[in-house]
Amino acid sequence: MDTTLKLSAKARDRLRVLAKRHGRTLGEEVAALVAAEEQREMWASYQAMVASLSPETRASMDAHSELALRDATERQHLAGAW
Repeated sequence: MDTTLKLSAKARDRLRVLAKRHGRTLGEEVAALVAAEEQREMWASYQAMVASLSPETRASMDAHSELALRDATERQHLAGAW
């Protein structure tokens, strides 16, 4: 279902420039901007949560992430060997 947004001429023109640059319609550009903002908020929330953890917990998370990355890299390497 479509709807109408009320924008100033300046905001509409700026949005049109972005949409043209990205090869999108105005509606697609608005949707992309909303998705990008949602992702930015999610990462900001994650970073705030990590910052609130104790140094020991952060170190444990880092070690776990490093092991998971090594494991994934090894699996990719082995899969490419066949």
